[in-house]
Amino acid sequence: MPLVTPSDWLTVAAIVLAPLVALRVSVWLDRRKEKRQRQFLIFQTLMATRASGLAPEHVQALNMIDVEFYGADQSTRAVVDAWKVYLDFLNTPAPTSPAWGARREELLVDILQKMASHLGYYFDKTDIKRTSYFPQGYGAAEWEQQQIRQLMLALLKGERALPVTGAPPGGPPALPTPRKDA
Repeated sequence: MPLVTPSDWLTVAAIVLAPLVALRVSVWLDRRKEKRQRQFLIFQTLMATRASGLAPEHVQALNMIDVEFYGADQSTRAVVDAWKVYLDFLNTPAPTSPAWGARREELLVDILQKMASHLGYYFDKTDIKRTSYFPQGYGAAEWEQQQIRQLMLALLKGERALPVTGAPPGGPPALPTPRKDA
């Protein structure tokens, strides 16, 4: 009867363990790829909506940062830390000054730049800040909607009266004069 050598045992172990190791590596790579895709989707959404901070997609993407950028490595920690600074700023009462809006933009740009770096993209902070497009019509529509909501709320609370007049501005319309034909 032939003797089994250590080399034979190593061959058998390699034949049995190789598929298991390959499967584990494959699952790990798939999970890593999926996580990166979710992180990229957040980054993409925030870049697309960076000029309209009240867009529901923007707010939802911000709220997913803690979950999708959770990790111990330095670049993911940098993203989460920047998010926490931004969140703290957003949760303070907003004064009605342009400086508040400028600081908000600066903190958002910082998060986006750190996300870009983590995902392997190079975006200068100035590029992020200056290369978004937000039509004036969108801004005007958002402002008008906000004004309408505030006025309706004041009306419903009884803090404001609804002006009602009996005639349109400029007086009542002139009645046509009857024709005297015949």
